[in-house]
Amino acid sequence: MPAAVQGSPRPDGGFHLVVHGQLGSYYGVQASTNLADWIWLFTNRASFDFLDTDATNYPARFYRTIIVP
Repeated sequence: MPAAVQGSPRPDGGFHLVVHGQLGSYYGVQASTNLADWIWLFTNRASFDFLDTDATNYPARFYRTIIVP
């Protein structure tokens, strides 16, 4: 099952992600400012919430979720 991700900005400038996926599988959250270079932010078993409090440090930030083998 592919991951389903819901994201929403927070009033404090952070960004909240909710990741749903196959139970027991690990998913990673990555971020980029240019869609070419990605950094790991968080890894956990599905399903989980993630709050990016560093989002306020970037004028634009993109997110993706991938399954971790």
